[in-house]
Amino acid sequence: SEQSKRLDSERGVDMSGTELSDRMKTKKALYEPWNQFTSIFDAIDENVYVSDPVTHEILYANPAKRSMFGADIVGQKCHRAFQGMDEPCEFCTNHLIFGENLGKTKIWEFQNRKTGNWLRCIDRAIPWSDGRMVRFEVAIDIHGRKVAEVALRESERRYRDLLETMNEGFRVIDEKGVVTYANQKLGEMLGYQPDEIIGRPATEFLDEES
Repeated sequence: SEQSKRLDSERGVDMSGTELSDRMKTKKALYEPWNQFTSIFDAIDENVYVSDPVTHEILYANPAKRSMFGADIVGQKCHRAFQGMDEPCEFCTNHLIFGENLGKTKIWEFQNRKTGNWLRCIDRAIPWSDGRMVRFEVAIDIHGRKVAEVALRESERRYRDLLETMNEGFRVIDEKGVVTYANQKLGEMLGYQPDEIIGRPATEFLDEES
């Protein structure tokens, strides 16, 4: 009857409304953890981003990351936004955190090509809100430390070059009297190679009277 059809139709509308409400509740429950997740990383100073490993699309970037690379980077390709490259980075670590390495964390140091800053990167695959596995990275700025390390290595190299080319014998002895460094000239003076002197007590190279 027309009344029955009308009731069925009304029931159909009611059911659709219920179904829609259930879906909205499910969606809210699904996204709630991710809202909490992003709110945490929105508040920290380190660079954080999430990208799709297949399309390389940036799905999320916290304010620190956007401040460094641009407010509109979400939706862009990660290699373009972060490195200024047209193709995926040859140094990308996706193969080290996906596939057979799923569940592993990759920690590495890298100098960003776009900013020149040294970063300590922590990469891991995580499930995204829609169920797909995505790339998650936290990048910690270590530029000051890295620059200091490079300067120290350069200073040590110059120091060693000076010692190796001087015309005087030179050695370094620790608190136990063991030789920790000897230059080439000292080796020539004593009749040894420098590596034959290093690691031995300095007194071995003195006569009994001395």
